[in-house]
Amino acid sequence: EPPGRGGGGGAGGGDAGVGGPTMAPLDARALLPPSSSSGRSSGAQFIASVAAKPAPPPPAAATVDDGANPFILYCRSNWGIFVVLQSVAFIGASFNGMLARKRRVEIARINEKLRAMMAKYEDAQLNKVCASMDDNAAAEMAEGKKALSSGDYDAASKAFAAAKAIAADESDAIVGLSASKAMAQALMRQSGVQGGNKKASLRAAIKELESAVAAAAPDFNGQHVANAMWTYSKMGGKRAPAAEAWAALERRAVQVASDMRPNEVASSVFTYGKLHRAPGDATWVALEGAVSQVARDMHPADVANTVWAFATLNKAPKARTWAALEL
Repeated sequence: EPPGRGGGGGAGGGDAGVGGPTMAPLDARALLPPSSSSGRSSGAQFIASVAAKPAPPPPAAATVDDGANPFILYCRSNWGIFVVLQSVAFIGASFNGMLARKRRVEIARINEKLRAMMAKYEDAQLNKVCASMDDNAAAEMAEGKKALSSGDYDAASKAFAAAKAIAADESDAIVGLSASKAMAQALMRQSGVQGGNKKASLRAAIKELESAVAAAAPDFNGQHVANAMWTYSKMGGKRAPAAEAWAALERRAVQVASDMRPNEVASSVFTYGKLHRAPGDATWVALEGAVSQVARDMHPADVANTVWAFATLNKAPKARTWAALEL
């Protein structure tokens, strides 16, 4: 037997009489099964039997019981329907893409026709103006028109500029206005030519148009004033209006504000807010008075744009104007 498992003899027994009963340290070999008759070590047999056992399988991964989800069961049982729906959606998207492309081509064709019609109309107007011009101015205008039709936009611009100079010498505002419009048209067409300086041509065209606005503003009605101002707002504040043209528009706005329609008043006020440009005192008094007159007939969008302009310009409307906008 292993030491210490006997009947209390030896050193273990003597200690028991002094401090109470104690157990002797056990040998780990005592935990092994008894030896077999073949004489092999029971410890070796135990280790061999443990080593021969197959490894336990790994724990199964957690899975979701799809069978408990009604939607998944429905999809599995009706997968054919979903295939058909996906196919129809794909065909529809392809058809819409082709239709959108066709519409773009049609719109481009219509715009080209409209530009051609506008060019013919402008040529007709130019012919009428040339018929009543001075011989020298008419000759320059005719030369410019010929160059414009042939695509020589640089020569056309020079001819129209010469006609404009002749009109200025003779104080003929109508001829000067026609020459400015024709020159702006030539410059805008020149900006579309490949290889040309597009930005410079556009700036020159805008300058000519502004000079035409300054000359024609005294004859503008309310719609003309509103449209001219709105054009500046569409530029997004990237270019400040020319001082001469803007002053002419403001002077005319004072004169025609009382005759403006609701959308024209809203558009004019909105332009000041968009440009972050405070109007002159007389212009603001005229426009605010027009707002109080037509606010009740304004479209909701016009009311919103007008209120936004007041807030942007940091101008508090008068009580009468605010009451009209609230109604």
